[in-house]
Amino acid sequence: MLGVTNIIKKVKGITKTSTTRSQEDYLEALYILEKEKPVIFVRDIAQYLKVSLPSVTGMLQTLSKKEFITYKPNGYVLLAKKGKVIARKILQKHNELKEFLSYIIGIPDKEAADFACRIEHSISGKASNRLALFVRFIRMCPRCGDNLIKHFNHFLKEREICKDKCLQCVRACYASLGRSENDGNAQKSHTNGRR
Repeated sequence: MLGVTNIIKKVKGITKTSTTRSQEDYLEALYILEKEKPVIFVRDIAQYLKVSLPSVTGMLQTLSKKEFITYKPNGYVLLAKKGKVIARKILQKHNELKEFLSYIIGIPDKEAADFACRIEHSISGKASNRLALFVRFIRMCPRCGDNLIKHFNHFLKEREICKDKCLQCVRACYASLGRSENDGNAQKSHTNGRR
């Protein structure tokens, strides 16, 4: 059984490495700003996040205590290695979610970016990665690709599937693979006979 002292140490360790949504937003902003500017000051962060200078100062003190950043009052701000790791993961999730929302579902870019910003803090890395792989699959698969997105957009408007388009898509898929529909049917009936 853990003693009270050990429990307190564990809780302190968790709070030192865990992050809130707001903290993640700041780390992500710092990561993006680092790419654009050689030195980052409090006013840069305030302008980027559209928040007040005192809000930024308070958050920077918190992030500094957690060792996510290096910060001295009235000085510049640097992301520490630990902060960069978190910021990179958040930004990657953001980009994966935004691409899924805009490319696959057809949500306008600005709206997709806003949704991604809200979701990125609660979705697991595994789920975000699956969405990214799904987008990649759709882009690569000759049967899906842009045709699938076009057909989905048609379905969004009409709430029905266009069967003629589906048949054209299947034929195009076979053609891109150098086969005909009959090749697929022959193979299907051939394998159905063997059990």
